[in-house]
Amino acid sequence: MVVCRFICVFVLFVSLVSNAESQSLELTQQKVAEMVLKESFQSDEIQKTSDLSIYSVALAKSLYDWNFSLESYYENTQFQNFARTANPKDENYKTSVLVTKPLMSGTLLGLDISRTQIQSTFSATSTASFPANQTLDVAGITIEQSLLRNFFGRSFRAEVASAEKLDQSKRVLKTDLLQTLVLETVQLFWNAFVSQENFEEALNSRERTEKLAEVVRKKSSLGYTNPGELPQVLAELEVRNQTVKSESANYLGLLSQLKTKLRIPEATAVKLVTSTEIPELPQLSPTSIEDLRSIKSLKSKLESSDLSLVSSKSKAYPDLSLVGKYYTSGIGSTTTDSFQELSSQTRPKYYVGVKLAYRFGSDLQGQEIYNKKLQRDIDESTLSRTRLEMKDQIQNAERRMQSTYAIVSSSKKQVVLREEAAREIQKAYNQGRTDIKILIDVLNSFFAAEVQYSKAVGDYQIALNNLAALRDELIPEKGTLYENSL
Repeated sequence: MVVCRFICVFVLFVSLVSNAESQSLELTQQKVAEMVLKESFQSDEIQKTSDLSIYSVALAKSLYDWNFSLESYYENTQFQNFARTANPKDENYKTSVLVTKPLMSGTLLGLDISRTQIQSTFSATSTASFPANQTLDVAGITIEQSLLRNFFGRSFRAEVASAEKLDQSKRVLKTDLLQTLVLETVQLFWNAFVSQENFEEALNSRERTEKLAEVVRKKSSLGYTNPGELPQVLAELEVRNQTVKSESANYLGLLSQLKTKLRIPEATAVKLVTSTEIPELPQLSPTSIEDLRSIKSLKSKLESSDLSLVSSKSKAYPDLSLVGKYYTSGIGSTTTDSFQELSSQTRPKYYVGVKLAYRFGSDLQGQEIYNKKLQRDIDESTLSRTRLEMKDQIQNAERRMQSTYAIVSSSKKQVVLREEAAREIQKAYNQGRTDIKILIDVLNSFFAAEVQYSKAVGDYQIALNNLAALRDELIPEKGTLYENSL
């Protein structure tokens, strides 16, 4: 019985330990970037929004869809007919099939097949000279070639190409949006990491102040302190307590934002970790502005606007078409007779003509052309402006990277010097060779240097990633993350 209880307690202990371990998570910059692409709501929204453009392409290509129609009906009539003066009671059965297919050349092909069966009932006094049962089969081919509005398919092809270019633009932009999402999340990671470091430094600073307060208490009890030394250090301890609370709230807020973005359960304990080594300045290869995704996307959009304008101008013309038709028919008292006559093509009908259609009465088409031209001009201006802006942004990002590297290197040296000064002044104070105010000022400067160093590290890492994003290296075309910064 005792053994069983021991086993149960052991299993429960192991389960609790395992559960505690499963609820903790270490996040690096690389892991954060991977998680935001796989887990975040924003990534899913970007992917699905990009897929919406597929509909526009499918809609444009529907211009070349096959069109099939089938009609079959029964009709009972006693209508008079010029050719059938006996005026019988007719029962008509008709089935017709029409298939059309537009081609990229602006040609419309049509196939028309129909069969009509008539069963006539004559009155007793009728002297009709035609059969009571007849079948009429008709088959024909139609070719219609657009000569003006859709001149040899120009307008339709421009519409399809415009939709494809716009889809291409949005798909290139999708990768750019994902890269922006990664950059924003990585920046949030570094802001949270700096806040985490500042919180830890605030705790260390409070601990140092607590130790100093203990030393001052002992010296004061022995009468070795100057007037006001103990209140000064206790007041400074209160300042350190306030800093700890402030940094704690800031850190928890940023950590909560990061968890929400990565869809990490709130109860999960998260530790932000990174290398203590400061990355060296990367060796940058020349970047062609024209090869950047944002420029490629705008180029495709401009090409789409050009093609859309071409299609609108073409649609402004009248619809003039050359039409050619060939039909053959067969009629007989039975379906076999009518089909044989149809197949023999002894009763053909040929038709050649032109068809003109033109809509007028409003300036709708003119306004559409004007709007398309305006959109084309806007896209051209946006492309030219973005070229210049991207060049400036990359140059500024390179300067920012260099300056933050110099700052973080200097801040690291400053921390070492401030720490050394704090040790020497602490030693001098313990020996009674300096004032407590000087020691407090030195300790505060040491704490400020530690905070500044943490901020400088974050600024430098953010500058690296921002430059990588501007150069399209944060998420390259091959789809992997930028290793040098991540």
